[in-house]
Amino acid sequence: MPELPEVETIKRELEREIKGRTIIKVKNLDAKVSKDSPISLEKVKGRIREIKRRAKLLLIFVDSLVLVIHLKLTGQLLYQKKLQKDKSTRIVFYLNRGFLVFNDPRRFGFIKVFTEKQLKDYLQKVDYGIEPLSKKFTLDAFKKIIDNRETKIKQLLMDQSKIAGIGNVYSVESLFESRILPTRTAKSLNEKEITTLYKALRKILIKAIKYKGASVDTYLDLYGKKGKMVPFLKVYGREGKPCFRCKGKIKRIMLGGRGTYFCPSCQK
Repeated sequence: MPELPEVETIKRELEREIKGRTIIKVKNLDAKVSKDSPISLEKVKGRIREIKRRAKLLLIFVDSLVLVIHLKLTGQLLYQKKLQKDKSTRIVFYLNRGFLVFNDPRRFGFIKVFTEKQLKDYLQKVDYGIEPLSKKFTLDAFKKIIDNRETKIKQLLMDQSKIAGIGNVYSVESLFESRILPTRTAKSLNEKEITTLYKALRKILIKAIKYKGASVDTYLDLYGKKGKMVPFLKVYGREGKPCFRCKGKIKRIMLGGRGTYFCPSCQK
């Protein structure tokens, strides 16, 4: 599933490519994608005035309405100069120049339309946590999130109500960078480990954005290109391979229903 760096990459590309353009019409090829939308997709017409990201959501402000897009597992948002649909194409936005296409082979993603008031209510209900690259995400704020919690540290990092936008890839990478086992409880971390993890988390997210995300599955950027972060991943997807740090074997376990990678030799 695309995480904060992948969604942020698309958000920045959307800002450069379509901000200020006009949505002329919308063609909904699969009602499932927008079935829970309080406002019909077909009502979205007008000037694209702003693009934001919240957690793993893309927010596209079109006149008085807001498109809320979640890519989930296999969703892709693509800009095309000439329309090129395939069997996974679910929604097409016709712009005054070009097309914005939402593809999703497994149909887990969604697009909803809200007024700004409805969006505010929706985000309050979803209750996302702090953005890890925001000014509010200080070391003290991170310590309060961790404070005396019995939760496994990896699961805490992925808890969207605590920290928004971190998923499987960047949680295991941050823990490897910090030499912390993903199975440890949050409250077992000492002051030094918390500080190291805080710095590692921000460092890795910033690096992933620089390289336009990690295409570990079906993720593509706005132009249909793979992200370039995969060669820099140290543990994710490397089960049985030698650790870059100590040459021990990378192990994979299931934790909270998710495949979790780590080095049992140098992560403690």
